[in-house]
Amino acid sequence: MRKKINIGLLLVLALSLLLQPAWSEPSSAPISQRHAPIKPQHTQVAGQVQKDRIVVKFNEGTTVRLRGKQLKSLAGADLAAFNTLLQNYPGTTVQRLFSRPEPDLEQEKDDAEQRSGWQLADLNLYYMIQLPSALSVAEVEALINALNALDVVEIAYPNSIDTLPFADIPPTTPDFQSLQGYLVAPTPFGYPQPSPAIMEGIDAFYAWTFPGGDGADTKFIDVEYGWNLTHEDFKAPFFQTGGNDGGYHGTAVLGIIIGQHDGFGVTGIAPAADFGVASAYPAYDYSAKINEATAALAPGDVILIELSTLGPTANNTLATWGCEYPDNVPEEWRPDVFDAIRTATAKGIVVVEGAGNGVVNLDDPAFNGYFDRSLRDSGAILVAAGEVQLNAQTGQYVYTRNAACFTNYGSRVDVNAWGGGVVTTGSGDMFKGDPTSPDPNQYYTQSFGGTSSASAIVAGAVLSLQGYMKQLLGAKLDPLAIRTLLTQTGTPKSFSESRQIGRMPNLKVAYNRLQLNPPPTISGFMPTAAYAGATVTISGTSLNSASQVTFNDIAASFTVLSATQINATVPGSATTGYIKVTTPSGTATSSQIFTLGFPPTISSFTPTSGPAGALVTITGTNFTTTTSVSFNGVAAQFTVVSTTQIQAAAPIGAGSGPIRVTNPDGMATSTQSFTVYPPPVISSFAPTNGPVGTSVSVNGSNFCAGACNLTQIKLNGTLITPSSLFPGVILFTIPSGVTSGKFTVTTPAGTVTSKGAFYLPPAIFYFTPAIAAVGTSVSIYGSNFCYSKCGYYNPANNETQVTLNGVSITPTMVFPGFIEFTLPAGATSGKFTITTSGGTITSTGWFNVQGPPTIDYFNPPSGPVGTLVTMGGSYFCGVPCSIMPEVKLNSTPVNLWTVFPGYMQFTIPVGATTGKFTVTTPVGTKTSGGTFTVTP
Repeated sequence: MRKKINIGLLLVLALSLLLQPAWSEPSSAPISQRHAPIKPQHTQVAGQVQKDRIVVKFNEGTTVRLRGKQLKSLAGADLAAFNTLLQNYPGTTVQRLFSRPEPDLEQEKDDAEQRSGWQLADLNLYYMIQLPSALSVAEVEALINALNALDVVEIAYPNSIDTLPFADIPPTTPDFQSLQGYLVAPTPFGYPQPSPAIMEGIDAFYAWTFPGGDGADTKFIDVEYGWNLTHEDFKAPFFQTGGNDGGYHGTAVLGIIIGQHDGFGVTGIAPAADFGVASAYPAYDYSAKINEATAALAPGDVILIELSTLGPTANNTLATWGCEYPDNVPEEWRPDVFDAIRTATAKGIVVVEGAGNGVVNLDDPAFNGYFDRSLRDSGAILVAAGEVQLNAQTGQYVYTRNAACFTNYGSRVDVNAWGGGVVTTGSGDMFKGDPTSPDPNQYYTQSFGGTSSASAIVAGAVLSLQGYMKQLLGAKLDPLAIRTLLTQTGTPKSFSESRQIGRMPNLKVAYNRLQLNPPPTISGFMPTAAYAGATVTISGTSLNSASQVTFNDIAASFTVLSATQINATVPGSATTGYIKVTTPSGTATSSQIFTLGFPPTISSFTPTSGPAGALVTITGTNFTTTTSVSFNGVAAQFTVVSTTQIQAAAPIGAGSGPIRVTNPDGMATSTQSFTVYPPPVISSFAPTNGPVGTSVSVNGSNFCAGACNLTQIKLNGTLITPSSLFPGVILFTIPSGVTSGKFTVTTPAGTVTSKGAFYLPPAIFYFTPAIAAVGTSVSIYGSNFCYSKCGYYNPANNETQVTLNGVSITPTMVFPGFIEFTLPAGATSGKFTITTSGGTITSTGWFNVQGPPTIDYFNPPSGPVGTLVTMGGSYFCGVPCSIMPEVKLNSTPVNLWTVFPGYMQFTIPVGATTGKFTVTTPVGTKTSGGTFTVTP
């Protein structure tokens, strides 16, 4: 059953002629547009502020975000002047004021705006600037003024060290519940104020007689600092964030609200409520803590703000009542806190906030309309402190219905409560347990007061009402609904009191107001889909006084059959949406959507998983007029088989998600998601090089789409048989016949290629020629000489190194199986070495660098056949002399005996004739200068 939280307010409206429409205030309707704060012409850094910390809020729409250590505008706003300003202060840092993740704040803003109809601040636009502590006050003021002069900045101001309000009253008798006057009933509502004053409270005793009146099924978070969470009268908190200065202020606040009904100590107003604490100590990040509390609570829960801040009027210039208190004002005076509170109340969370003990009129022009509800309304319940005096006749503290001398006041103040003489847990001035050994867990006080005690009392009243509403209707009141209820049902202030402090909550009157005429509820309707003109029967409770029925906000004609049933006619202009029934007590909204026409339905589909392209059979109803089918929002090709069956192909690019079928009357979404096998992903492999037989592990994800045996892995196009294959790893050894390259993994869901390559070591098969002179083109043949950087050689982009006898050679071209280069000057004979990403290989054969042969001499110069001749010169052969030169005498080959590169011996052959010697090698031919004479 769907209920809107504001039904409680509408209920209140029907029962009092003084009540206003839903979400209204006594003075004016809530604003929808956000009003930016007014920039001061000059900022004064004085009082309780941190001069080394500045809060900056950028204008809405600039989308300024912190990326790394730099602020950037995602909307293109000019931040140059801002950045230049900060650069003038070395050591300055910038951090987000609201620490929750950016997407969480964005989603919270969208949801709260949609729920409330209010335009909210983008809390991601708030930043805290941390300045060097050595800056003077004048320098800090100059910087703030310069920041406020920038168009991109909405406002800048020093971060304040906010205070905890207080009001001391001399201790009296240590009597516990009998002294908790704020719990008792007031005189009958509307009666004249009693004289002399008597104990008057909020009548918590009456509330406790109802289910939920003790705050059951509610939560609240106290935002301040200083709790003793192990006190004997407390249960454990459900939430805690920030530090704890160990003070007693928060302890006193908690005792008022959740002091347990355990027969000793104090009795809290809402002891069954779950509580949390959010401390702004020691960072003084108040708005951030309010936002953290917002994230931890649900609509109808409560945030209690027990802090106040320094106002705009130095030296207490507005304090006209003679109390010596600092010029403190409500915490929402600060723009960042206001925006945090407004976000909370827009989300449906009730915020109770102390008006502050500053003795100021919040309507004073010095506040620039910040507390004018028609211009700026946070949605919080603002609480003033009521005067409490000691009754000399009874010895009891009594509520006078006047304003405490120190309290702030004005038209923005909603309610008041006891501002002194409050008995609660706390400092121990009333009771400390064993006097000889005081125990802080048994400390109680009778001197707690100020707007601190008043706000805690009001928060307790709110929790009591919310617990009751949860039990009564299963839903809690909206923030503005419960604020209106409190302001219209409370005990009025004294007739003689001119200051506007609102009424003190009266739970008996508020409870009675809620019980007289409950708001309507909708439990269901039939049929759930129909065309215009059809009759729909609506079932629920309290329907007998229905004044309006709507289908998606279009008014319909209807007939009330009973308190539990209405017949309504679907209007001609109706569209698909929720059904609402309005009575004088409120509006009920159906939890189910009414569908105009006969939209499709999906009962099942098969298969429930598969890769892109998989054929899926969808079963349901009303498929005949289907216009589209989608998988997780991506359109798919489909065929309508019958009115109950569709065949569709899972589209490429669709992730896992529901299947949707659309026809002219609506859309159906499957309750189950179709699982799309994601394409494989290679994240790494190891090792990155190695020879045939190397064990390799390819790591990643999605290697098995449906079945692992459908997966293939290749290296540079060559199929590899894995030894093991799992969804996240593939194991195998490098087979023979593969070459260096990238891995590819293919599954039914797609193919992925590794970013890096696997390199096999290079191999040299042979080179040609084996001997050559400088300048000769040489080719080396083998494998795995390169992979990604093959072709004509580029020194700036290469992966292959070639050396000859240790000297680097620059190739002209490099291919996987072929390297070509020109033998450079300075090259010497030796072995080739080739180095790649896969390793290094050295040739087994020797390459000879050789020039054309030279002949320096031969001896003897003559002789008969068979004469042994010695010849000297150079380059007769390589090193070693594996290739013999060809030596001739006048064209007749001689008989070689011994050959060295610079020396050889041979004999004169038979048939030789007188002439010159010629020496021929692969590099060239040389003819002797002299003639050898063959003698008989």
